Amino acid sequence: MFIPKLLHGRQSDVRKACERVVREIARGARYLEVMGPLVDSRVLPGNFILTGGRGTTGDALHFHCYSITHALDKATNAKRVPIAVAEDVVTTSLGHTWGLLTLMGMDGDGFLVRFHQGRTFLDAIQRHWNELVAEGPRYAFHTLPPQELWQVPTTITVELADAGVPATKLQGGLTSAGLEPFGAYLLRT
Repeated sequence: MFIPKLLHGRQSDVRKACERVVREIARGARYLEVMGPLVDSRVLPGNFILTGGRGTTGDALHFHCYSITHALDKATNAKRVPIAVAEDVVTTSLGHTWGLLTLMGMDGDGFLVRFHQGRTFLDAIQRHWNELVAEGPRYAFHTLPPQELWQVPTTITVELADAGVPATKLQGGLTSAGLEPFGAYLLRT
């Protein structure tokens, strides 16, 4: 998968880079341009951290996917970024495999709910599922060990529940089949 290079590094460095991106888009810069060049994730070490925080990964190099939505959420709540700009970032993210990773953590779910993008998110997950799972067991949530994407808590399950998938059906969790087992429920929405 190709992903912005600025999401890769030590947690503290990625956090600062994402805060800079948010300041730039608040001043009118285009989101994709300020996210910088893309790199092939297969050539860089580390995992895809979907939700984290200070101290969750130490000095290890990882893709801190949650960092951009976390910085955007903080800036939006502090009214440093207009809601319309945040909505544009979310809409743009839905069009890119790496962008979906930025929406899979807790801050991402808040934006999906706020902008009524849950179904669009699920549709994008279906389209990009094979590319996402091709990364293998590199997905991590806070300090949990890396696992396959379907084994990690994400907003995918939250949005499936919001789409009307019964809790009993979700208890089995996702599998390598992605959203396919839930297709009948998704057709209703």
